[in-house]
Amino acid sequence: MLAGLCRVVRWPVSQKFLALVEEVERTFPVAEWHVGDVPVWPLARATLCTDLYQLGIGKPEYTYTHAAPRGGLAARIGRAVADAATALTNIWRHRSDLRHLVLAPHRANALFVGDGMSLACVNGVWRDRFCDPPIERLDADGASTLLVRRGNARHVPTNRPALAANTRV
Repeated sequence: MLAGLCRVVRWPVSQKFLALVEEVERTFPVAEWHVGDVPVWPLARATLCTDLYQLGIGKPEYTYTHAAPRGGLAARIGRAVADAATALTNIWRHRSDLRHLVLAPHRANALFVGDGMSLACVNGVWRDRFCDPPIERLDADGASTLLVRRGNARHVPTNRPALAANTRV
């Protein structure tokens, strides 16, 4: 599965890593991994593929599973302060586009989780290439939606409101 995806988009992912993922799919019951009714493995597989790509091009800080080196007490305090300041940083970055900043989640008929990387700038506004088409369809049908993106809101202005989630793991 993953091997096909990575070959289609021509990501420089090593065959060794693809073999590892295929081994995971053969060894573990990944089709049974669910949170409620939502299958977990497709998202985990896509996240792993993205992480391997970012590591392959030398950008570990852009991986979803990136953790800064442990360091001493001062380094850990610095990371904790930076993580806590994510919301304030996002407000500052959105200061010219506050109508599209969601500070707290709300009830919705459908939840979308953007990866923060699949964005395209169209006429000076950032759109999520994968989440926006189904969101627009649901909006047209009168359903409510909530889009959640990674907490580091680097792409502003956006075309729709989104909740910035601090994704540090």
